[in-house]
Amino acid sequence: MTKKSKIFKTKLWNSRIKNSSKNREILSEKFNELKCIFFLQANRSKSITRRKNRCAITGRPRGYMRDFNMSRNCVREFAALGWLSGVKKV
Repeated sequence: MTKKSKIFKTKLWNSRIKNSSKNREILSEKFNELKCIFFLQANRSKSITRRKNRCAITGRPRGYMRDFNMSRNCVREFAALGWLSGVKKV
């Protein structure tokens, strides 16, 4: 299980990304000239490319599967139990 601090930090990061993307849209609509200055001064932690995908159940950062929003371990368990629709056991 992931530490609670890591899960909290990821939620905080996601909220920062949402807020900064709203600000970027407003600036791009109104001030094209000031947009370059904003990007130079922007905090790097708000960048959407720095966001790390985590499993919704365990918080595991590795082996993440986008289709299910879970790690490969959880997908395997749920598929074996038959809780994932459209997934067959091979």
